[in-house]
Amino acid sequence: DVAVGADAFLLQNQVSLPGSIRPYVTGDVGFGSARNQADETQAGLTVGAGAGFRYAVSEATNLDVTAQYKLLTSTLAGANPSVLGIRAAMNF
Repeated sequence: DVAVGADAFLLQNQVSLPGSIRPYVTGDVGFGSARNQADETQAGLTVGAGAGFRYAVSEATNLDVTAQYKLLTSTLAGANPSVLGIRAAMNF
């Protein structure tokens, strides 16, 4: 999946102070592919939505934890493939 998205922070304070937690929601649109157990593949438009938080470790570094749901809009064997995942990242 290759996607472009945006984050919307839920608190008005946009300054990342060390020790602060900033919750946010996210959404994206992109292009992805899926394969089933019968080795059939399908590619197409993907859409995703999620929620997470950023914890400011320092002024320049954040820990980012996100839960995200993605859906392939093309059908594969009569269903739309989807995935629910959790991502942990360190942002510099």
